[in-house]
Amino acid sequence: MSMHAGALAYRDDLSREQIRKEATIIQGTSMQALTELRQILGVLRSTPVGEPQDAVEAPQPTFTDIGDLVEEACAAGLPASLTVEVPSGLQPPVAVGRHAYRMVQEALTNVRKHAPGARTQVVLRGEPGSGLHLEVANEPVPVWHSPSASLGGAGLGLVGLTERATIVGGALTHGTDADGGYRVSADLPWPQEDS
Repeated sequence: MSMHAGALAYRDDLSREQIRKEATIIQGTSMQALTELRQILGVLRSTPVGEPQDAVEAPQPTFTDIGDLVEEACAAGLPASLTVEVPSGLQPPVAVGRHAYRMVQEALTNVRKHAPGARTQVVLRGEPGSGLHLEVANEPVPVWHSPSASLGGAGLGLVGLTERATIVGGALTHGTDADGGYRVSADLPWPQEDS
């Protein structure tokens, strides 16, 4: 929802149809969030008083949800593609996968704010023992709004991305490419699994 609402807040070149499309996506996502919240509240209310509760959390995004995230960005008008190069059937640890999801989400939001309409490539590659490499790169666009430009909250998203990478023991770099596009890259740990 945040990504789509952010697009509406910063894009002044959207047609009525594009605005309607964004609003529809926000509405659908918020309805899904409310449904999940009602389910969680239902579980909490049905737990007898005085009995220990199992840890009940809202469903958290996973590594496999990144594909849906990129599809949503495409549906909202961002020409984005996803390449996943990980061994079949494997995923990074849950915490790393969740952070990877949030990092891709924030990077796509930044593209929508600062380089609306830019072709964007999301790449996820790695394996146990070698780590997970995440990259979100957009091509140059005629009108570029630097992340340091005076847009509301500009630059804080990159600080948050760096913090996310550090939390799981990884590292993040970002900056303008030689061709004028922008690239966010992160290397996150993916330990070798015990046999």
